[in-house]
Amino acid sequence: MLCFPEAPSDFGYEISKISTVLGLKITNKPNRFHLALAWQDTTVRTFSTDSLPPNTHLLNSRCPDIGKDYIEEVFESVFGYSLRVDPTTHKGPCVRKSIENAKHDGVVLNCPIQKTEAGYVYQRLINNQSDDDYIVDLRTPFYRDALPLVYLKYRPTKTRFADRNDRVELARTDDIYSPAEKELILKFCRALQLEYGGLDVLRDKESGLLYIVDVNNTPFGPPIQLSTSDQIRAVATLAATFYEKFINQVPLPPAPKAETAQTSV
Repeated sequence: MLCFPEAPSDFGYEISKISTVLGLKITNKPNRFHLALAWQDTTVRTFSTDSLPPNTHLLNSRCPDIGKDYIEEVFESVFGYSLRVDPTTHKGPCVRKSIENAKHDGVVLNCPIQKTEAGYVYQRLINNQSDDDYIVDLRTPFYRDALPLVYLKYRPTKTRFADRNDRVELARTDDIYSPAEKELILKFCRALQLEYGGLDVLRDKESGLLYIVDVNNTPFGPPIQLSTSDQIRAVATLAATFYEKFINQVPLPPAPKAETAQTSV
């Protein structure tokens, strides 16, 4: 499998575990390969595909931007309600986050404020508290047109923006989302032109509405706080889904032509 232009540098990446289970060898050399996946762990990708063979379908190549400002736009266009606020006129709390991916620098501000800062988005503070003093994020893997499972990631409310979970539970997608919600999530991914990745989804406790607050097209996982048995189950489920949605959909490349022996007369 080609990961282009970079190969995953850490076994923590979900694709590294999937490839191990499926017996796939990952390379970033565009020679002979069965499947190609755009791979550059950054918010906005800016690489050239000129070195790839003609007609290569590079998964996720049409989803180069996962900045939070763009995610907001696509989310609002699909779901019909907004995550963003104008902090200079909004009254009450809001969240300020870096536009860039994986910063984990969210802070709660009391609005209105005097002015905004470049490089940040300002969003609703979603009440995604569970029954105790924890918030719960719904990390949702996405594979072409499938949502194979959901991780319930719990953190204390006071460290809601941290990159470490206190505990993680594995859940069936149908136990978390209604059919209508699943269709909206799939529609969002199609609008974003995402083919493989992970979504961070919050459910507002008061309204019950879903908010997609982040997208990752080079996802890590499963979360390390998941039990060992559930990590094994999760990777098996993800690998089976990856095979069905990607490997099994691509014809095998032709075998190299054997050289014809020359007979002298």
